[in-house]
Amino acid sequence: MWLYVGMAIAVIVVAVLLGFFFLFRTGKALLGNDSAQKRREVLGKQGEDAVAAMLQAIAAKHNGYAYENVAFKDENDYSSEIDAILICGGRFYVVEVKSNKGTIYGNPDDSYWHAKKGEWQEDTELKNPIKQNQGHINHLRRLLGEDVLYMTSIVIFPYANINNVRSSVVHDYYSAKEYILKEIALGEHRQKTTYLANERLKAMLANHRISHEEHVKLLRERYDA
Repeated sequence: MWLYVGMAIAVIVVAVLLGFFFLFRTGKALLGNDSAQKRREVLGKQGEDAVAAMLQAIAAKHNGYAYENVAFKDENDYSSEIDAILICGGRFYVVEVKSNKGTIYGNPDDSYWHAKKGEWQEDTELKNPIKQNQGHINHLRRLLGEDVLYMTSIVIFPYANINNVRSSVVHDYYSAKEYILKEIALGEHRQKTTYLANERLKAMLANHRISHEEHVKLLRERYDA
């Protein structure tokens, strides 16, 4: 009898220990996922802030105008959010920032690109940022009017290796800065054009700008409908 009791107690103890073990593993995995997500969010914010600071410095030095986190909606509640805008040297730049690490693989016509083995992240899939930014430009131009300055799309990966991407639109931090400075040097005499384009943007944003939170809410409503 005591033998059976001892065996029963042993089974219970093993079951309890196994339960604690699986709870620990599950909790650790969940915490790990939360921690990785937080690190990605922090990294994304750092990348956007670095690019925004670079554009602000260029605007200040070359009599331009720089904006960051520009969210807006149209009369149909269709919304967009642009990471950064620079109006300088008679040119209008619409900037998309991607803070992935690792090596980026993708072509301009692909629907999705891939980031391979970046720090703090597994291999990830991302929407084609060239197409994504062109969508922002199309929406912005519709609200500003077709006669506004030509809009140049720039996609910036501050931390990633982009050597495998064949597109003049895609840059790392330093090549983006070099490209923009070279472009605006050709049009620094176009101050009136720069000023008028900025006034047009300000007027549009006065009527259509929204918060990031409202943009996210509208996106959820659109895709849940």
